[in-house]
Amino acid sequence: MVGISQVSGLPVSEVTLYNIFYEVFTFCTSIIVQDSTGRLYHGRNLDFGLFLGWNPKEHTWQVAELLKPMVVQLEWRRGGELLYQSVSYAGYVGVLTAVKKASGRHSGRKRNTAAWEGWY
Repeated sequence: MVGISQVSGLPVSEVTLYNIFYEVFTFCTSIIVQDSTGRLYHGRNLDFGLFLGWNPKEHTWQVAELLKPMVVQLEWRRGGELLYQSVSYAGYVGVLTAVKKASGRHSGRKRNTAAWEGWY
């Protein structure tokens, strides 16, 4: 994260906070379904920024709007061979969701339980 800090000009503390934000304010959902032909579909939402400001005009969380321009699609390669693809945010260290054609999918899972029951 030091390298990201140096290149971006952001303090290391902000880069670190950005990279652990997922652990604090998320209620993400992943769904993998298979149709009658055996084809798999992988859907994912990233609910970043829950409780940090609802925009009633746009019906969205303010943090989600700030993150939209930072969405990137990445290809992970070794020796020129495509290993898998992922969708992430510029500056995020790690993989939240990945897909490998004809092989598998991965979604990081964050689940808050008893502490959040009945919050709505």
